[in-house]
Amino acid sequence: MLRGRAEALRQLAEVAQYFQRTEPHSPVAYLVQRAIKWGHMPLEVWLEDVIKDGATLGHLKETLGIGTDTDTGSGQGS
Repeated sequence: MLRGRAEALRQLAEVAQYFQRTEPHSPVAYLVQRAIKWGHMPLEVWLEDVIKDGATLGHLKETLGIGTDTDTGSGQGS
């Protein structure tokens, strides 16, 4: 039984090592390592890592209300 996020990520690292050792030609190890990296990222940083198109990233952040200067709630400009 897993006892927390850190333990789950450690176990994923063991899984990645297994696939690197036993199936070095397989993309599984690389994908698991990427999932571990993403598991340590806050949402905004993860979005920046995954979405390379600036316009798409900007629209998504605006929709989610994250990472913008206009989400401070100052009420100016209305």
